[in-house]
Amino acid sequence: DFYEGSLLAAIARMQAALEVLSTEQPDADIAEVSAQLGRLLFFVGRAHEAQPHLERALAVAERLMLPETLSQALNTKSLVLLTAHRPVESDALIEKALEVALAADRHGAALRAYFNLAERQADVGRIDQALETYRVGLAYARRVGDKFYDLSMQAGSINPLLTLGRWDEALATAET
Repeated sequence: DFYEGSLLAAIARMQAALEVLSTEQPDADIAEVSAQLGRLLFFVGRAHEAQPHLERALAVAERLMLPETLSQALNTKSLVLLTAHRPVESDALIEKALEVALAADRHGAALRAYFNLAERQADVGRIDQALETYRVGLAYARRVGDKFYDLSMQAGSINPLLTLGRWDEALATAET
């Protein structure tokens, strides 16, 4: 549902799944579904509703030492906090999400964190840092063979390159 653009259908299915799972002891499934539900709720502009699901995911993931879920939930929570005008805490969480993912060799979580960190750095005018994060993220994506994030890191770096007046690099990146 998510990848087909049916976010509301995905949310409804995840809420139903979580209701069924919630009759059991909190486990990895509950943590993962809670983290994903929080992420989807954030994407549809319901950040306030996302928060309790993310907190549940974080509590269970931390207790059970689930680095993928922990990193993903930290990442989404950083975005929720940004919308709540709490940038310092948001930045700390996205950096921690990346650290957790890298330490556990969780490629998907690490790539999402690299990308979101670079976007955040660019948004606040730390253009050189953003370009470095995109560069490192791109190398990581290529090392693990992730085409989506390979393209995402390249595309994300175009605006920062343009901001710095590095037109040739931006054009070369856009052409690849």
